[in-house]
Amino acid sequence: MKETKRAIRYIGFECMPNGERSLSFTIDKNGLDRLVVTFDIAGILFSGEHRILIQEAAGICFSKLQDMASEELTDARHFALTADDIVQYRHLRAPRMRSVRT
Repeated sequence: MKETKRAIRYIGFECMPNGERSLSFTIDKNGLDRLVVTFDIAGILFSGEHRILIQEAAGICFSKLQDMASEELTDARHFALTADDIVQYRHLRAPRMRSVRT
């Protein structure tokens, strides 16, 4: 079966009450179908010791969107970013320690 090629684009954000952000993306499937997908990020995730930076938000949502199976996007187009998503993103992006040869 031929794999569907997807192009994902960040289209912007909206500030919501209580410091929340809503980030939107479009997904083009082979240039035929365009879906708009939105991620809500609770204001609490932008504060505290393990907070995300506003600049990180789009990258984290983009990464989560890439990882999602296409089946998830057929019905649901509105998601919430969670603390677990942030931990997973940072774990995957953490610099790897190189072994030192002596």
